[in-house]
Amino acid sequence: MMIIACVDEKNGLMFNHRRQSRDLAVCRDILRECRGKKLYMSVYSARLFEEVRGAEETTRAVGTEETTRAEGSEEAMNVRGTEENAEKNGTEIVLSEEILSLAGDEDICFIEDTAITGFEEQIREVILYKWNRRYPADRYFTLDLSDGTWELLRTEEFKGSSHERITKEVYKREK
Repeated sequence: MMIIACVDEKNGLMFNHRRQSRDLAVCRDILRECRGKKLYMSVYSARLFEEVRGAEETTRAVGTEETTRAEGSEEAMNVRGTEENAEKNGTEIVLSEEILSLAGDEDICFIEDTAITGFEEQIREVILYKWNRRYPADRYFTLDLSDGTWELLRTEEFKGSSHERITKEVYKREK
Protein backbone atom coordinates (compact mmCIF):
# COMPACT_ATOMS: atom_id res chain seq x y z
CA MET A 1 0.00 0.00 0.00
CA MET A 2 0.94 3.63 -0.32
CA ILE A 3 0.64 6.08 2.55
CA ILE A 4 0.41 9.85 2.33
CA ALA A 5 1.14 12.22 5.20
CA CYS A 6 1.70 15.93 5.82
CA VAL A 7 4.57 16.64 8.22
CA ASP A 8 6.54 19.51 9.67
CA GLU A 9 10.35 19.78 9.82
CA LYS A 10 10.48 17.28 12.72
CA ASN A 11 8.01 14.82 11.13
CA GLY A 12 5.19 16.06 13.35
CA LEU A 13 1.66 15.17 12.27
CA MET A 14 -0.67 16.43 14.99
CA PHE A 15 -0.79 18.32 18.25
CA ASN A 16 -3.44 17.88 20.94
CA HIS A 17 -5.65 15.77 18.60
CA ARG A 18 -5.56 18.44 15.87
CA ARG A 19 -3.72 18.57 12.56
CA GLN A 20 -0.79 20.94 12.52
CA SER A 21 -1.79 22.77 9.36
CA ARG A 22 -3.68 22.40 6.12
CA ASP A 23 -3.44 23.63 2.58
CA LEU A 24 -5.94 23.46 -0.27
CA ALA A 25 -3.18 22.99 -2.87
CA VAL A 26 -1.94 19.90 -1.00
CA CYS A 27 -5.44 18.40 -0.96
CA ARG A 28 -5.78 18.97 -4.70
CA ASP A 29 -2.40 17.36 -5.34
CA ILE A 30 -3.29 14.35 -3.19
CA LEU A 31 -6.50 13.81 -5.16
CA ARG A 32 -4.51 14.00 -8.43
CA GLU A 33 -2.01 11.43 -7.11
CA CYS A 34 -4.85 9.09 -6.16
CA ARG A 35 -6.85 9.23 -9.37
CA GLY A 36 -7.77 5.70 -10.41
CA LYS A 37 -7.22 4.20 -6.96
CA LYS A 38 -8.97 3.90 -3.63
CA LEU A 39 -8.01 6.52 -1.09
CA TYR A 40 -8.64 5.54 2.52
CA MET A 41 -8.86 8.12 5.29
CA SER A 42 -10.49 8.74 8.64
CA VAL A 43 -13.69 10.72 9.03
CA TYR A 44 -11.58 13.43 10.69
CA SER A 45 -9.34 13.67 7.62
CA ALA A 46 -12.25 13.76 5.18
CA ARG A 47 -13.12 17.30 6.29
CA LEU A 48 -9.89 18.48 4.66
CA PHE A 49 -11.05 17.38 1.24
CA GLU A 50 -14.64 18.63 1.21
CA GLU A 51 -13.85 21.90 -0.58
CA VAL A 52 -11.78 20.39 -3.39
CA ARG A 53 -13.71 17.20 -3.85
CA GLY A 54 -17.14 18.62 -4.56
CA ALA A 55 -18.86 16.53 -7.20
CA GLU A 56 -15.58 15.22 -8.61
CA GLU A 57 -15.00 12.43 -6.12
CA THR A 58 -17.02 9.98 -4.11
CA THR A 59 -16.75 8.92 -0.51
CA ARG A 60 -18.26 6.07 1.42
CA ALA A 61 -18.10 5.33 5.09
CA VAL A 62 -17.45 1.75 6.11
CA GLY A 63 -17.97 -0.46 9.07
CA THR A 64 -16.62 1.08 12.25
CA GLU A 65 -18.72 2.39 15.08
CA GLU A 66 -17.59 5.99 14.56
CA THR A 67 -18.28 6.06 10.83
CA THR A 68 -21.60 4.29 11.34
CA ARG A 69 -22.64 6.95 13.85
CA ALA A 70 -21.54 9.67 11.43
CA GLU A 71 -23.42 8.26 8.44
CA GLY A 72 -26.67 10.01 9.29
CA SER A 73 -25.03 13.29 10.18
CA GLU A 74 -24.86 16.36 8.00
CA GLU A 75 -21.06 16.01 7.90
CA ALA A 76 -21.26 12.50 6.44
CA MET A 77 -23.87 13.57 3.91
CA ASN A 78 -21.52 16.31 2.70
CA VAL A 79 -18.67 13.89 2.01
CA ARG A 80 -20.55 11.03 0.38
CA GLY A 81 -21.08 10.91 -3.37
CA THR A 82 -22.29 8.17 -5.69
CA GLU A 83 -20.70 5.04 -7.09
CA GLU A 84 -21.39 6.53 -10.52
CA ASN A 85 -19.01 9.43 -9.76
CA ALA A 86 -16.34 6.97 -8.64
CA GLU A 87 -16.53 5.13 -11.95
CA LYS A 88 -16.50 8.36 -13.95
CA ASN A 89 -13.58 9.97 -12.12
CA GLY A 90 -11.63 6.90 -11.13
CA THR A 91 -11.17 7.63 -7.41
CA GLU A 92 -13.14 6.34 -4.48
CA ILE A 93 -12.55 7.81 -1.04
CA VAL A 94 -13.29 5.34 1.73
CA LEU A 95 -13.82 6.56 5.29
CA SER A 96 -12.96 4.33 8.21
CA GLU A 97 -11.08 4.36 11.48
CA GLU A 98 -9.40 1.09 10.36
CA ILE A 99 -7.92 2.30 7.07
CA LEU A 100 -4.67 0.33 7.25
CA SER A 101 -6.53 -2.91 7.93
CA LEU A 102 -8.92 -2.38 5.03
CA ALA A 103 -6.54 -1.12 2.35
CA GLY A 104 -5.22 -3.54 -0.25
CA ASP A 105 -1.79 -3.66 -1.85
CA GLU A 106 -2.66 -1.08 -4.53
CA ASP A 107 -4.65 1.24 -2.28
CA ILE A 108 -3.61 4.53 -0.73
CA CYS A 109 -4.05 5.67 2.89
CA PHE A 110 -3.95 9.29 3.99
CA ILE A 111 -2.70 9.20 7.55
CA GLU A 112 -2.75 12.00 10.04
CA ASP A 113 -4.59 10.56 13.03
CA THR A 114 -3.78 6.92 12.20
CA ALA A 115 -0.79 5.11 13.72
CA ILE A 116 1.14 2.93 11.25
CA THR A 117 2.62 0.67 13.95
CA GLY A 118 2.23 -2.97 12.89
CA PHE A 119 1.70 -2.11 9.21
CA GLU A 120 5.21 -0.96 8.28
CA GLU A 121 6.01 -4.05 6.18
CA GLN A 122 2.86 -3.60 4.07
CA ILE A 123 3.84 -0.06 3.08
CA ARG A 124 5.53 0.00 -0.33
CA GLU A 125 5.34 3.70 -1.19
CA VAL A 126 5.21 6.94 0.77
CA ILE A 127 4.34 10.49 -0.23
CA LEU A 128 5.27 13.15 2.30
CA TYR A 129 4.11 16.74 2.03
CA LYS A 130 6.43 18.89 4.12
CA TRP A 131 5.27 22.20 5.56
CA ASN A 132 8.89 23.46 5.78
CA ARG A 133 8.34 24.89 9.23
CA ARG A 134 8.03 23.64 12.79
CA TYR A 135 4.76 23.29 14.61
CA PRO A 136 4.06 21.93 18.09
CA ALA A 137 3.53 18.17 17.81
CA ASP A 138 2.73 15.17 19.97
CA ARG A 139 2.05 12.67 17.14
CA TYR A 140 4.80 11.93 14.63
CA PHE A 141 5.40 10.15 11.35
CA THR A 142 7.43 7.19 12.64
CA LEU A 143 8.52 5.34 9.50
CA ASP A 144 12.29 5.74 9.08
CA LEU A 145 12.79 6.61 5.41
CA SER A 146 16.55 6.94 5.89
CA ASP A 147 17.18 3.33 7.01
CA GLY A 148 18.50 2.21 3.60
CA THR A 149 15.33 0.39 2.49
CA TRP A 150 13.70 3.43 0.88
CA GLU A 151 14.58 5.22 -2.35
CA LEU A 152 13.63 8.86 -2.87
CA LEU A 153 12.09 8.83 -6.36
CA ARG A 154 11.31 12.51 -6.73
CA THR A 155 11.05 15.81 -4.94
CA GLU A 156 8.78 18.67 -5.98
CA GLU A 157 8.27 22.11 -4.51
CA PHE A 158 5.17 24.20 -5.02
CA LYS A 159 3.41 27.22 -3.59
CA GLY A 160 0.45 26.31 -1.45
CA SER A 161 -2.69 28.27 -0.75
CA SER A 162 -1.59 28.93 2.85
CA HIS A 163 2.13 28.07 2.71
CA GLU A 164 4.76 29.86 0.66
CA ARG A 165 6.62 26.62 -0.05
CA ILE A 166 5.55 22.98 0.27
CA THR A 167 7.91 20.12 -0.50
CA LYS A 168 6.55 16.84 -1.81
CA GLU A 169 8.77 13.76 -1.49
CA VAL A 170 7.89 10.42 -3.07
CA TYR A 171 9.59 7.27 -1.74
CA LYS A 172 9.50 3.64 -2.82
CA ARG A 173 10.65 0.66 -0.79
CA GLU A 174 13.64 -1.02 -2.42
CA LYS A 175 13.26 -4.78 -2.89
